[in-house]
Amino acid sequence: MRALVLAEARLWIGTPYRHQASVRGAGCDCLGLIRGVWRALYGAEPEQAPP
Repeated sequence: MRALVLAEARLWIGTPYRHQASVRGAGCDCLGLIRGVWRALYGAEPEQAPP
C-alpha cells in the first residue's frame, strides 16, 4: 500500500498551489493533496471536508 500511495503522490508533483482545491495538475493545497490521493486510491471521500 505504501508504494501505491507514494506512486500516486508523485504524480502530483508540479501541481500548482490553489487554496481549497484538490485536482491533480490544476491545483491543490495541503489537504487537497491528501484528498486527491485518497480519491485515486479509494474512490469517493468518506465525508465532505470543511473549508
